[in-house]
Amino acid sequence: MDHNMQRKVMAITGGVFLAGAGVGQALAGTVQHCSNAAMPIPDHNQSVPGVLVDSMNLSGTGVISDLRVNLNIDHPWVGDLKVKLQHDAVTEVMLMNKTGLDGLGDCNASSIDVEFSDNATASAEDICHLAGSVTSIVGSVTPMTAEFLGDFDEEILGGNWVLTVEDQFPSDAGVLNSWCLTATIAGSNGPAVVFTPSSGLITSEPGGSVDVRVVLDQAPTADVTLTLTSSDTAEGSVTPDTLTFTPANWNIEQVITITGVEDIVDDGDKPYEITVALSSADTGYGSLVVPALAVTNQDNDPIYTEVPVGYWAYEWIQSLTNAGITSGCAPGMYCPAQDVSRAEMAVFLGRSMHGANQAPPPATGTVFADIPTTYWAADFIEQLAADGVTNGCGAGMYCPEQDVTRGAMAVFLLRAKYGSAYMPPPASGTRFDDVPASYWAASWIEQLATEGVTSGCSATSYCPEKSVLRDSMAVFLVKAFNL
Repeated sequence: MDHNMQRKVMAITGGVFLAGAGVGQALAGTVQHCSNAAMPIPDHNQSVPGVLVDSMNLSGTGVISDLRVNLNIDHPWVGDLKVKLQHDAVTEVMLMNKTGLDGLGDCNASSIDVEFSDNATASAEDICHLAGSVTSIVGSVTPMTAEFLGDFDEEILGGNWVLTVEDQFPSDAGVLNSWCLTATIAGSNGPAVVFTPSSGLITSEPGGSVDVRVVLDQAPTADVTLTLTSSDTAEGSVTPDTLTFTPANWNIEQVITITGVEDIVDDGDKPYEITVALSSADTGYGSLVVPALAVTNQDNDPIYTEVPVGYWAYEWIQSLTNAGITSGCAPGMYCPAQDVSRAEMAVFLGRSMHGANQAPPPATGTVFADIPTTYWAADFIEQLAADGVTNGCGAGMYCPEQDVTRGAMAVFLLRAKYGSAYMPPPASGTRFDDVPASYWAASWIEQLATEGVTSGCSATSYCPEKSVLRDSMAVFLVKAFNL
């Protein structure tokens, strides 16, 4: 990093932390790392958000037991901003997202100078809930609802920390002045093997995996070899099954991958363990007993009888259902080859945008002439219009029973994802043979492909006038909204 990065270290006495490997005690301390970035935050350019990425690549093997984040930004409209923190491209926490009235970016505070902490009593959203209510956001705040800095606990402080700031609305820009990580860490008084993460390990059928970083807590006098074994190979496996740490590489993380096994049996979630046998001529490590890693393999056997393992969209349909977006077309059925109507699309998109458990406001029956309050999807259809995703099919109508084409689906998805003001870059006309630059939805289709949401209906075609089927809809939604 080419910034003037300031690092401060302050020891705090008192308090003990029981080492994760069950050996010895560790004195707690606080370490602070700062980036005095002074970097401009690009403005939203009417089609894509302005994105600033700053990073700190830290060294060290200390294990985090508490993390706080200081953030200092000047921006004419703080409510435009989305800020997230990521560690080693594994753990991610959203600190704030379009702060203001109901999270819609209505906060016109011109600066933010806060410490994010799970122990705070209010979020930035709480402080700036009403437009124009404050001129700046200061003090100690929590991350946004359902986000916790505690997700970084038990991780090793070393690694790549990335702060991403996105400007979600046009007309003004700002500056990221600085940000700091303040971590309470622990260092062992005796030899230990550190696993990150060491708890909450989840694998899934078929082949869902979790990576665990492994490092020693102090230098050995001889090689330390770890032999890892799954207690139930019908549920999970581990690779590699042997790690060797030497007096030269003891503090360099190595990674094991624990992978769920598909058994095609509806047996529910199953616990298993990764046992660790340690051998070393080092007297301290040689006598060390390393606890097993507890893992749960989530059952992912077929939810629907007509979507078996091996069906081309099996994983996407399973994921869509597990996310609560759909429960199928009938008990135990998904109807993967059935066309998607505009009414069904409103429900799919509404749940994907706002959450599976969030019900839209009751319909008024006044938005579209063909959508009375008694229509089964009226609430979702009117919410989709309120979100700016649709204006209907014309003449004040919505046409709820009309099938959705693949061309129209590209527009609906990107508007739902980025907002009604979003406009994709101009089309080149070279991405798909059947989508020339003059096609009405060409720019939307090409952007959808650029984002990896679609690769078309064949190697060279998109089939824009074909109706979207329920199996393809599952793929579109899971990829577009990371469900």
